[in-house]
Amino acid sequence: MELSAAGLAKHTPPSKDTKDIRQVLKEGFVCHVAYIDPTSTPNRPLAVPMVYGYKEGKDPELGTLYVHGAKDHPKYPNPSRLHVLASRSGKEGVPVCLTVTLLDSLIIGRSPYHNSVGYRSVVVKGTAYAIEEKEVCDALKTLVDHVVPGSWETARKPNEYEVEGDSKNPDNYPGTVVLRLGLDTPAEVTFKARTGGPKSEEKVDVDSDYWAGTLPITEVYGPPSPASNLKSGIKTPDYLTKYSRKG
Repeated sequence: MELSAAGLAKHTPPSKDTKDIRQVLKEGFVCHVAYIDPTSTPNRPLAVPMVYGYKEGKDPELGTLYVHGAKDHPKYPNPSRLHVLASRSGKEGVPVCLTVTLLDSLIIGRSPYHNSVGYRSVVVKGTAYAIEEKEVCDALKTLVDHVVPGSWETARKPNEYEVEGDSKNPDNYPGTVVLRLGLDTPAEVTFKARTGGPKSEEKVDVDSDYWAGTLPITEVYGPPSPASNLKSGIKTPDYLTKYSRKG
């Protein structure tokens, strides 16, 4: 690797290192899911941002990812939605490519040609399946606690209208669909990263007066802000006042 002003510039080629994959999936909670929309002519790819939940498997298995959304609306049907396609596909499922990216730094070179970003990413090539309604609450618990650990047990659990839907009031209660994406064979999961500072440049640039280095990116969560109609005397949970995505 090449030495730079901010340390070693290192590009990690796609790997199947389970430790790195697990760390990215546990630290993140937003993914992008790409799939082919068979309702379009010609068929076109779609990529949708989603919140996910990660259920870690016992080593060496990676486990399962869950994403969720509303059922198809009877008044405003949208057959191109991934959740609708998966629900209608049954045991066949829908082929997807899911990605999770964590940004760690901006990398500034003496020339913009050497500018880059420090990142860690996971790419999952697999199949998404709609799970049965009796399993929805367990999957939602995994998703909720992945994003805000501990919050499921201190909240009201979803009722049957929220899970199954209400045909008489679909605007408020369309129902919930949860998709499962297994991370183990036959799925393909890879990790890739870029760490360190800018690549070393020509000596004429190194001897110049232009600045080079990195600008770290960190997530900062502010103090919890209670709802305007929150009953007085309700204490803010510790899992919010001490919220962190790392360690």
